[in-house]
Amino acid sequence: MPHSAPSVMLLWSILSSMEFVFLLHHLWRYDRFACLRWNSGRQPGAFKRVMTYSYLLSVPLLVSYSVIMASIKYKEGYIDLSFLKPGTLIPGGFDLIVPPNGLGVLPKPFALWPQNYKDLVLPAHICFSIAWSLEIVSHLEELTFWLFLLHQ
Repeated sequence: MPHSAPSVMLLWSILSSMEFVFLLHHLWRYDRFACLRWNSGRQPGAFKRVMTYSYLLSVPLLVSYSVIMASIKYKEGYIDLSFLKPGTLIPGGFDLIVPPNGLGVLPKPFALWPQNYKDLVLPAHICFSIAWSLEIVSHLEELTFWLFLLHQ
């Protein structure tokens, strides 16, 4: 697991929350959520709905991942690892490659987190994986649409 700083995860959670608010605002201003009904519009088609539904599922999952990780990172904070010598094992079997001048202060490693926070990491990563796969689906949908237009 990467040792990203808590401020990075906080920025990610703020930006993903803003994206979710923008998505809801856009869907409301566009047609007051009528695009979510399966048979709405002059030409009922799957393209627009797949894109809309994939974004409506992926953005909240990204928000949940980033908020969970930001809250854990801020609760755990930083740790001073300047006392470690090269080849030192951290409790929990976490092996670090310690440079000659030490590690200094860095976000607390995953191996030193309490068990209740470690138990939240897997569901958070599953949320992130599902959200990212839906994002890839939307990019694939766009690619096939442009290829369709190209070969017309």
